[in-house]
Amino acid sequence: MYRKQTGCGAARLSAEALEIIRTYRWPGNVRELKNAIERAVVMGKGDEISAADLGVAVSESEVAARPQLLTLREAERRHIEYVLRQVDGNKAEACRILDIVRSTLYKKLGDSS
Repeated sequence: MYRKQTGCGAARLSAEALEIIRTYRWPGNVRELKNAIERAVVMGKGDEISAADLGVAVSESEVAARPQLLTLREAERRHIEYVLRQVDGNKAEACRILDIVRSTLYKKLGDSS
């Protein structure tokens, strides 16, 4: 829309810009998003809108707070380790909570403890 209005500007968003648009909290709601896109189209250089063109300050804590994508195997392993910490390493209790047998616990942790 802004590109049509101005006759210039970037034709697409970079992956980083798209990620910021998706994850930023937009305290000004749609109006703030609209202004950021308009500014990026008008002020941006090149064929792609960069994260910097959006003019949004994303703090390190916001970046760190984003959930990390894990494989199912890694998520399962982390959950098992979490349960073990909660029961002070009591494997019998962890197996009861997780509803698995001890050999499965060892297999999923990838060790033979």
